[in-house]
Formats: sequence, structure tokens, C-alpha cells
Amino acid sequence: MVYALYRLWRLPAFWNISKEISPINSEILTSLIFIVLLSLERTLLNLPFRLYESFIIEQRFGFNNETLVSLLLNKVKILIYCGLILLPLTCIVLVLAPLLGMFLWIYTWVIIYIETIIVWIVYPYYVMPWFVKCKPIPAGELKIRLTEVCKRVNFPMDRVFVTSDRTNSVYVQYRGLYGSKYLIIADTAIQKLDMDCILALVGHELGRWSNSYFVIRQIMRLLYNGFKLYAYQRLIYESSIYTQFNVPNMFIIGYVILGILYNPMYKLYTYIENTILHRLTYSADIFSKNLGFNIRKALIKRDTFNLQPLSVDSIYSVYFNDTSSVTERLTKLHSRNARLD
Repeated sequence: MVYALYRLWRLPAFWNISKEISPINSEILTSLIFIVLLSLERTLLNLPFRLYESFIIEQRFGFNNETLVSLLLNKVKILIYCGLILLPLTCIVLVLAPLLGMFLWIYTWVIIYIETIIVWIVYPYYVMPWFVKCKPIPAGELKIRLTEVCKRVNFPMDRVFVTSDRTNSVYVQYRGLYGSKYLIIADTAIQKLDMDCILALVGHELGRWSNSYFVIRQIMRLLYNGFKLYAYQRLIYESSIYTQFNVPNMFIIGYVILGILYNPMYKLYTYIENTILHRLTYSADIFSKNLGFNIRKALIKRDTFNLQPLSVDSIYSVYFNDTSSVTERLTKLHSRNARLD
């Protein structure tokens, strides 16, 4: 609550600074500078916590691979990446706002969806290598076994990437919603897990592909964004919003205010989304098990290496995580076996 009030309180000052910095009297340019200042402020506020996380907590348990220079460089990269996505979108919306009126939310919704598709397609080839070291999986038994498993379930695998990021976490991930489908395997997974465990985790990721995990998540987010944009559109022209918070009546400020006020609704949406995603996670575990893999052993080994808590409160798990804890997943697998028996 205090942070939300601070975020509302500092808006007039940031807008005035943006006007002073802007070389011309243009709402669009001032709005873009305003967004950049808000992003820089958020990055600077989060930086001490990020430093503590990396160099105190993760360093203590052997998970930190970063130096101070690489951490700061990654922060700069994230700002550039977000700017390349957000600033053009903001510019388009501000240009269209006076022309489209109450239909603006529909066009914004479509533009966001198209931008999401583009990001999903280019991410593994142009974005991911910018943040983590990645290379195609080398020839060998693991690649042969992965190819066999993918062919067995008709998974249209394009590539398998081996990554080395800032942590020593063990993970296997499937990505690809539009266009190519690919697998990401951490180099630490190859070093610390045996072949069967890696294949079991891959089987789980193939289960996510089979049950349309990412498609369902994208549809839910698309619907939520559409609802949110419609709600914003209904309220953004209400002058009382600006007078009550003592801020300039500017379109971009209205969007920022409504984003803060709608945060509780986003929390509710997250809880609903995670509830559905947890069920799909259980389904993916069963998919891996039906392929003949020991998914239980793989989950326990992975979370043991990652020092993850094996038991988490179920409500906390749904509220904060889009994947269930290993205890919940093992319980679901056990209960399913009991029913089959």
C-alpha cells in the first residue's frame, strides 16, 4: 500500500521533469521520456535487492555466476529490450488515441497480440543469446535419445539449446508457441543429472506441449489484457481520476494510474491462472510417466540440486508460482497410482 501511494505521489514530479527534458513541446515525446524515467526509477529501486539476492543469498549457496559488471550490463540490456518493445507500442497508441476514441482498446489489444507473436518467434534466435550463453546441443547419446523421444510423440522439434546463465540452476524447458518448437537444457542439468532424469524432465515438457499449456496460458492472458484495456478505456477519460490524485490530465499518466489501481485485480487473475496451470502441470507429469520415465526421481533430484523447498503451502504455491511444488506433484502422481491399483 505504501509503495502504491508512493508510485502515485511521484507521477506529477516525473511528468514535470519529462517536460523539461523534452526538446520540443510534444505530448508523445514527453510521454516516452516519462516512461523511460519510470523504468529507470524502478530499476534503481530494485537494484539493492537484486545485489543482495545475487551476491549474498545465491553466492552463499553456490548459485551465483555473475560479477557486478555482468549484473549491471544485464540490467542495461533488459532496459533496452523493454524499451524496444514498449516505446514503439506507446507511440502508436498515443498517435491513434485521438483518432479512434472508444475503439482504441481494440486496436491496442490487436497490436499487443501481434507484438507477442513476434517476440515468441524471434526470442530463441535473437533475444535469448543476448542474456544467456546458449549453443546447439552437441552430437552424442543425449541428442539421439532426445530425437527418439520427440519422434515418438510427434513433437516438431526444431532445435535443442544448451544454456549457461547467471545461476547454477538445473532446468529443462520447452518453448515455442508460434513457428518453431525448441527445448532448452541447462548445462548444469547435463552435468548433475543422469540421462534418465533428463529424459523424464523432457517428457514433462513434451507433456506441456501435448496439453497446450502455453497456448492456454496465452489465451488467458490475451482475454485478461482485452478486459483490462476495455476497463482502462472506460475510465481513462474521467477527469475525476486526475483531479483526485492531483496529476496532469495526460493519457499516459491515466494508463499508469489505472495500472496501479488494477493491481489487486491482476493478483486475482494470477491466482485463477495459476490454479489452471497447476492442473496442466500434473497432467504433464502423468504424460512423462506414461512414456516410461521415472518423473518422481527426476523431480526430487532437480529440486534437491536447486535447493527448492520440497513442501510449500498449497495456497501460497498457487498464489506465487505457476508450477506446483514437488510435494504436491508427487502426491498427485501417488494418488493417481492408487486409483489405478
